[in-house]
Amino acid sequence: ARAEIGRAMRSYGMPLGSQSIQNKRMHEITETQAGRFDMLEVAEQIMNNDTFEGLNKIVKAQKGGMSKGGAAISELFVSSILSGVKTHIVNSSGNALMTALGPIDTAIAARMGWGIADGPDKIIKGEALAQTFGLINGFADALHVMGQVFKTGEPYGGIAKFESAYPKAISSATFGASGSWGWMIDAFGSTVRFPLERVMGPIDGFFRAINERAKVAQMSYREASRLRDLNGLSEQEYLQTLNSLMTDVPLNIQEAGVDYSIYNMAATPLPPLGRDLQSLLNKSAPAKIILPFIRTPTNLLSMGFIERTPLGLLSKKYREEFAAGNERAQLARARLTFGSMLGAYIAMQAIDMKVTGSGPVDYEARKAKMLTGWRPRSFVFSDDEGNKTYVSYDRMEPISYIVGTIADLVEMNELNKYNAYDDYDPSQAINAVTLVLAENTLNKTFMSGIHDFMGAFTRSPGQASKVDRFTSGLTNAVIPLSGARRDVRKFQDPYMRQTFTFVEKLKNGTPWMSDTLPMALDAMGNPIMYEQVLNPWPVTNETPDLVIRHIGSLLDSTNVTPIRMPKKTMDGVKLTSELYHDLILISRKTLKIPDGEGGEVDFRMALVKLIQSESYQASPTDFMRVEMVKNIQTIFDSGAKLFMLNPENTQYSGLQDKVMERKIGKASQTYGAENVQEMLKQNAPQF
Repeated sequence: ARAEIGRAMRSYGMPLGSQSIQNKRMHEITETQAGRFDMLEVAEQIMNNDTFEGLNKIVKAQKGGMSKGGAAISELFVSSILSGVKTHIVNSSGNALMTALGPIDTAIAARMGWGIADGPDKIIKGEALAQTFGLINGFADALHVMGQVFKTGEPYGGIAKFESAYPKAISSATFGASGSWGWMIDAFGSTVRFPLERVMGPIDGFFRAINERAKVAQMSYREASRLRDLNGLSEQEYLQTLNSLMTDVPLNIQEAGVDYSIYNMAATPLPPLGRDLQSLLNKSAPAKIILPFIRTPTNLLSMGFIERTPLGLLSKKYREEFAAGNERAQLARARLTFGSMLGAYIAMQAIDMKVTGSGPVDYEARKAKMLTGWRPRSFVFSDDEGNKTYVSYDRMEPISYIVGTIADLVEMNELNKYNAYDDYDPSQAINAVTLVLAENTLNKTFMSGIHDFMGAFTRSPGQASKVDRFTSGLTNAVIPLSGARRDVRKFQDPYMRQTFTFVEKLKNGTPWMSDTLPMALDAMGNPIMYEQVLNPWPVTNETPDLVIRHIGSLLDSTNVTPIRMPKKTMDGVKLTSELYHDLILISRKTLKIPDGEGGEVDFRMALVKLIQSESYQASPTDFMRVEMVKNIQTIFDSGAKLFMLNPENTQYSGLQDKVMERKIGKASQTYGAENVQEMLKQNAPQF
């Protein structure tokens, strides 16, 4: 009973961490909050004041940095985008993954102690098992912590995963409100912060507590073993010593447990440059919205790229870990070894096409490839008949960084076969590697803000669409619980929708409004559905359609997209989402052409006839076959265009008028307005 009480008390009352961690955390807090007021000036004012009332007035009177309104908006934004169910599943799985990796790293580190003298700071064999015992033994304590955090809404140990300029920005205390207004502000703030305080906070508290117990068990085992060897303890004395260490935990072991749990939660305080960036962001609400997360992504990148790949050898911090000559060096060696072995294994699997990377950069090529069932960043499993199943690994940070980067490098090398006759250009290789690293860092959910911002304000094809995407996503996120609303919308309406305008994108993210929009269709004219709404790692089977599989094989062999979506303009007139939906549907499903044998065929059957034809089979290269497939698509796309511009089809009269108006305008510039009007009067336009 005494041991259980002791463990429970420590679960609630462990100190913040070691002296080093405490100092780093305090520096992080002071430097990241520096944008709110001049701390040195406030400190001097506090020293000259001797009452709590005066102290409160001093602090509340400070101005500068992010305003209270801006802080409230940024808190609303962050809580909203993190309200989705998949986000919390990913957060839980990431914590669980790091928890599971702990004993593995320890087991490897115990066997990598060469060159390190025996002592209290050296990892020994058996610690991994002790760590596993601590995980099991600490389960009840972790549940208590989870319940406590859920009840109070306060992060365990005072450390939340995501930093903010103002704690509880949407509150009566922050705005100085009272009475009914204060109650309403607090109620709204509690609702907004619910995903962070009552879901993510308890989950993080659970894993922090269980990791603390694991580290305590590991360190207690090491110390008890050292004392046994040093003092020649009997087995019974050894067990008593071990029990005593785990019951009345020494401060240094408690601190090691807290430090370890903070590391596993990816909440380790950042170095000075990172803290300066946090401080800069905390001075501006727009900046905070564009880049809301710094510490967690930075730590995850360090865990993935620096600690577990040879890239770490270029890091000063990593070299210091190697040179430490204690468990830090052992763990650094173990993580590098484990990550490098994993990378080598993934490379072999990627070469065997059992792991996919990011896939084609070209949007149309990616769509055509996904039509076959292929999915980017996935493990590939094949049954006895060769049918493939794709299981995503995309959100398994930090391991996904290693897997995705290696798979992309293998794919990049595979693409070089299309440039076999070109001169080698080192700059292209450097650009390709840079693109691979960017794809595996910026293209992540928690980096989507800066990713979309860069896309919107960088000159590139489709920039207008990217601006709409950024602004609509920003607007939708400021509306509370955007992530949860998207989940509800996908359950209520499982179909993807065609959206072009700002308003359409907002409606697409709102339940019971999205189904007023036209369905998004694939290159074969079929509606596209969302895959496994609540599963962050969707499982996709390869399509049984042999025609689509063949199109995919042409893309793989030539790196040329055989089938592309129709253009979103018609004779220079931008199509609406409804018109574009109809254009695809007519081209791919409705329109039929003569098959040369007295019958008619639609788009898919025309492809079947083509593939079965002797001329197609006799073509010497896949590049020629791709051109033949493109010709079929051109015929159907042109036919769909003629159908929609036919005056007899009055449902498209608005489009017909816009096309004619544009033609008249262009003809007037060429032939003169009077001549064009004369042609129109004679009903014989030459344009």
